[in-house]
Parts: sequence; C-alpha cells; structure tokens
Amino acid sequence: MQAHKEYFRKAMRRHAGGVAIITTSNAGNHVGLTATAVCSLSMDPPKILACINLKGTTFHFLSESRVMTVNLLGRSQELLAREFGGMCAQSGEPFLNSDWETTPIGTHFLKGAVASIDCNVDEMFITRSHAVVFGDVVNVRIGPSDNQLMYFDGQFAPAKKELPEPIEHRFENKA
Repeated sequence: MQAHKEYFRKAMRRHAGGVAIITTSNAGNHVGLTATAVCSLSMDPPKILACINLKGTTFHFLSESRVMTVNLLGRSQELLAREFGGMCAQSGEPFLNSDWETTPIGTHFLKGAVASIDCNVDEMFITRSHAVVFGDVVNVRIGPSDNQLMYFDGQFAPAKKELPEPIEHRFENKA
C-alpha cells in the first residue's frame, strides 16, 4: 500500500495548482493557511470548494465562524504563501508581514491579491484528514494585474498570462 501512496504523491505533484491563502476569524482572532485544493464549484449560484486539513487551527476557527476569504496569490506573494504554509522559520505572525484589510464578513483579504473571494460556508464534508468546504460567494475583489502564483512539482512558479485591471463586485443576497 505504501508504494501506491508514493506513486499517487508523484502523480499529484505533476498537477499544477493555483496558490491561495484562506483566511477566517473567530472572536476577533484571525488565522489562515496556504492552499492549492481550491476551485469554483458553480457559477449559478456562485460557489467555491476548498479542502482544509482537520488538524489545523484554521479548520477549527472555520467550523465555528462559518466564513472564509479565499485570496488567490500573485507571483510577487510567494514569501507570504510560504509563511502561511509554515515553510519559513520566521512564520510567527504572517498577518503582520503584508497589507490586510477586514472584509464585511469579518475575515481578512490581502490587498494586492490577484483576487479575493468572500464566502459564507454552506456545507462541510469531513473525510479522514480534510474537510471539503463549500462556500457561497458573497463578495469578489479582482486585484492588480500580477501573474497568478502556481504550485507544481513541489515548487512555486508564476503563471505566464497578464490579467486585466482591478475591480470589486458584491453579490446581492437573493434569499
């Protein structure tokens, strides 16, 4: 069985993924993590899917607050991805090392992110090691034109396409 896990790991390293920092908050405390298991689930209604490790503080805060912001990172934000991913020795308080702003739902969005997507958690499915989180999108910010940061074969790398100028759009609650 271990050999299968090793080959599966090698196979998945060949799947490039966009890099995001997912933030949440609870009782005035803010936490976040670096993630690549993030994707759009549907456009109508707008929903996002993210996988979050059950052992981390972020999952515990998220399960209480039921809100999150998915910050899609640009190539200039690799160090921040490393800090939130626990890949740096000086990771102590990564929110202090960049420009964050509080969202209307109480989470943090990264100024200068390629995009930031605020969500109310709709559902969570718990697996052995991760929660599969479904978020209803309530606000979207499109940031500056910075090539998105990707993760491929165990390394960070920039995407190669230029993006349009920044915009912000809030979704109206149809309920």
